[in-house]
Amino acid sequence: MGWRSLLGMKSATEPQVRAVELNRAEQEFLAGHRARFRQMVSACGARGDIVHDAPRLAGEVLEWWRASPSERGDANDVVFALGAGLGDHLAPRLGMRWMVVTDAFGTSLSLYTPAKGHYQELVLSPIDSVAKRFEAGTASDLTDYVEAVVQQIGAMKGA
Repeated sequence: MGWRSLLGMKSATEPQVRAVELNRAEQEFLAGHRARFRQMVSACGARGDIVHDAPRLAGEVLEWWRASPSERGDANDVVFALGAGLGDHLAPRLGMRWMVVTDAFGTSLSLYTPAKGHYQELVLSPIDSVAKRFEAGTASDLTDYVEAVVQQIGAMKGA
């Protein structure tokens, strides 16, 4: 497994990659998950920075896991909320924006930046990355993930 796969990055140079602006329904969908992320942040007394607040958010995720299946909400709501928070944290730091990307892996809400200068276009899927970590039980602390992504993309853009 390569570093791109570990970071949840997709190579946008693969054949058949298409990135399109979010339509109104997709913007509303993302806005709803941003609101859920803010609720999670508020519930644990955090300030909204997914990296700084990772320990507190971890507590929220652990509480979700500890609740009986009949009492806890839909896992997708947790995953999408954390993914939206993660994407909103990364986008301005990496010069990326939310788009609908279709590639060899399927179609998803992803962060995208077009090719520019000496670097290729990039696709990053924070929701998918959170989903993989959630399934593995490691979604509670995304600090290492964020640091690795920022470092790798920064190195790619600076090359």
